[in-house]
Amino acid sequence: MTDLTDFVTERETTISYSPGDPVVRIWTNVAKHVRAFRKDPAYTESRTWAADPSKGQLEAVSFEIRRDLYDPVRGRRRPRGPKKAENA
Repeated sequence: MTDLTDFVTERETTISYSPGDPVVRIWTNVAKHVRAFRKDPAYTESRTWAADPSKGQLEAVSFEIRRDLYDPVRGRRRPRGPKKAENA
């Protein structure tokens, strides 16, 4: 994305990936998403675009996450804990 003029005036999150690509790319300017991605070490912040509040623009941030850690339907995959033994 080179021209973010429209993107930074709307609150949206865009997720981009290809089956052969090793990473999922996420562009967002939703503050709640930015905070969550910055707190999670699985996400790597790759670029930040400055905002101009006088024009109603929001900060836009690009993140990357390994493809094996991201499900397009559910989002971030969490590691599962050990299975509990079933009582017989």
